[in-house]
Amino acid sequence: MAILEHLVAIHGAPQFIRSDNGPECIALAVRGWLAQHQMRMLYIDPGFPWQNGYGERFNGTVRDECLHMHAFHSAAEAPVMLAAYRRQYHEERPHSRLGYRTPAAFKRNWRAHQSSSVRL
Repeated sequence: MAILEHLVAIHGAPQFIRSDNGPECIALAVRGWLAQHQMRMLYIDPGFPWQNGYGERFNGTVRDECLHMHAFHSAAEAPVMLAAYRRQYHEERPHSRLGYRTPAAFKRNWRAHQSSSVRL
């Protein structure tokens, strides 16, 4: 919930969060926090991963490009390797869907465009 709080502070609150029916997303504390922030949880139907295509695609990419590429020797090593992958994914790896820009470059460009549009 601390991460959600941080993201909402930076980006604003979405109308809803789409999720599978995992235990972390049906917990009473999470549901209460969402209600407090006027957000809803929309669950995908069990057995229908395509209802959350972006999330499923990202999970598959992380699995293929990070988790299956490394043999983790300890539980402490996994977060370190995932943090390095996350940095590479957002700051170094161009994405075809973003015009072969990195997500960080795409976001900078989007923010600059948004701020120039607001001034008009």
